[in-house]
Amino acid sequence: GFDSNLSTDSSALVVNEAFVRAMGLENPIGEKVKLWGQESTPMPIIGVVKDFNFQSLHNEVNPVLFNINKSSNWFWTIKLAPEAVEKGVAHAKAAWESIEPNYPFGHMFLDSNLQTFYRQEVQLEKAIQSFAIICIIISCLGIYGMTSYTIEQRMKEIGIRKVLGAGVEQLVWLINQKFMLLFLITMVLTIPVVYYAISKWLDGFAYHINIGYSSFMFSGITVIGIIVITVSIQAIRAALMNPVKILRSE
Repeated sequence: GFDSNLSTDSSALVVNEAFVRAMGLENPIGEKVKLWGQESTPMPIIGVVKDFNFQSLHNEVNPVLFNINKSSNWFWTIKLAPEAVEKGVAHAKAAWESIEPNYPFGHMFLDSNLQTFYRQEVQLEKAIQSFAIICIIISCLGIYGMTSYTIEQRMKEIGIRKVLGAGVEQLVWLINQKFMLLFLITMVLTIPVVYYAISKWLDGFAYHINIGYSSFMFSGITVIGIIVITVSIQAIRAALMNPVKILRSE
C-alpha cells in the first residue's frame, strides 16, 4: 500500500493485475502512467494488488488504479461493529458535520449495495420457488388422480394376482412401473432443455459454476420419491383389499 511517511507516494499509483494485463506490462513496478491525459504528469506504479471483484459477478474484473488525492475526499469507508451500527453512524455523522458543515451527511451500507447487484436474481429465485411449489402440488394431485384411475382399471388383475400368490410389494411395484416409465421418458426429454436454459442464464455471469450431473441426480431422486409415495399410498390400499370382494364386484 501507500506509505504516508513518503511524500513521493502522493504522486504514485497502485494498480491491479487486470490493469497490468490490459497495458501489457511485464515489469509494472516503476512504469509511469499519465492519469489525466497526455498533458498530465506521469505517475509511477509502486505496487500491484491481486484482482478482486468490485462490481457484479456479471462483469469481469476491470483494470483499476489507486492514488492518494486529498482533494478527492468524497467518501469515507468505515468499518462498524455489528452490535453498534446505529451508534457508529451517529458518531460518523457528528464527525462529518464538524468537518464539513456545508455538505449534508449521507451514508450507505456495503451489504445493501452488493444486494442491488443481484436484485433481479433474488426476484427470479423467489418466482421459481413459488412456481416450483405450485407445480409440485398440481403434479401430486395429477399423479394421485392417475393412480386412482389406473388402479380402478386394473382391479381385476390385482385380485387375480393376489389369489395366485402375489405379495403386496409385487402389486405395489406393478402400479409404480407405469409411472416410473413416464418419469424416465420425461427426464430424457426435459434434461437437455433444462441444461440449455441454465447454461444460457449462467453465461450472463463472467464468473460462474459449471452444471454438474449431481443437480439432475438430486432432482431426479426427489421426483422419484414424490411419485413413489403418492402412488404407493393408493397401491398399498388396493393390494391389501380382500381379493374375493374385488373379483365378486368385477
